[in-house]
Amino acid sequence: MTKADHAWKGRMERVLGELRTAQGAAAHDAPERLARWRRGLGRTPEETPVLAPEVARIADPAAFRDPKRLRSHEAAVHHALTLLAVHQQSADRVMHQRGGGQGAVRASMGRACRELCVRRSSSGGGEGSPARKPAQPQFASENAGIVRRLEAAITAHSTTELVGHLRGLIPMLRKEGIPLDYVQLADDIDAWSRPKGRGYAAMRWGRDFYATAHTGSPSGTDTTDTPVSDEE
Repeated sequence: MTKADHAWKGRMERVLGELRTAQGAAAHDAPERLARWRRGLGRTPEETPVLAPEVARIADPAAFRDPKRLRSHEAAVHHALTLLAVHQQSADRVMHQRGGGQGAVRASMGRACRELCVRRSSSGGGEGSPARKPAQPQFASENAGIVRRLEAAITAHSTTELVGHLRGLIPMLRKEGIPLDYVQLADDIDAWSRPKGRGYAAMRWGRDFYATAHTGSPSGTDTTDTPVSDEE
């Protein structure tokens, strides 16, 4: 895929937007569609092609010179949609939000997990006292499980291994009502299929997760595009 072609992101946003009406309510067929998507969880598009209609609408074969790159891109979209279906299950609010609900910048899984740590570590000092937001909640003992799961994902050597670890993190985000940018997640899963792309995405996830509170936007950069060529 050429660096100039990012039209698939707009197409994926439209597919995800169909889960809600213009008024923000769940579309009448959303539960059935999400249930179908969940059947593909942990499986490749070839094993369970239940998301073929959506993947075909999002991925453009003409944008890829290498058939292997097309297959990895299609698999990334497939996995992202299945994970969203788990995240959205029984949730009242929309669990896909551009920037993870934190602005226009595409937000990473690292940032979402950092917010998860913040919420778990925030506690009031008694009735009427404001909740505290520790500068580095990632090091709090109650967040050891989050750190372990995220670091296992960051060090994954394959897309299959990565998705396996993400399956453990998504229910934790759902429990706290923390949304995720699933278009960015699809981009990152796709990057994981290439050594340089995997390194770039993993570094960003780690940077976003371990940022201290005073830095504002954890990564401080727009993560919309992974600057990695398809020639790797």
